[in-house]
Amino acid sequence: NPRTKDGHVEFRVGDVGASMWEEISIGGTDYAGVNYGWNDMEGPCKRNQNDNCPVRDEFLDPFYFYEHRESVQGGAVVGSSFVPENTWPEKYNFLFIDFVFKEIYNLVEDKNRLCRSCKPPRPGYRNET
Repeated sequence: NPRTKDGHVEFRVGDVGASMWEEISIGGTDYAGVNYGWNDMEGPCKRNQNDNCPVRDEFLDPFYFYEHRESVQGGAVVGSSFVPENTWPEKYNFLFIDFVFKEIYNLVEDKNRLCRSCKPPRPGYRNET
């Protein structure tokens, strides 16, 4: 479900990863023609890696990403939704589900967590089950 404000549409795209990462990217009116890096990148890193994670100006990083818990088990971010305003308590803004983990997460902005140069990198969000 997209958000629309002042004629601009914004939505989130759950991108099922390859072997290491799951990611959620931003799309919409202001993102036409953006290159998200596939198939060079998976999440914030080079494909199939979790410690070679260069910032590449030609690609837009996902706004949220997480590693697979086990390489055999994997992960699959398959659905997401903005919570309509005034429906639930304010802390519930954006929900997503991982099909493999069988969990629903509430994504919460956490700027103190952001570390793009960490190995592995950390997004500026955390998920809560």
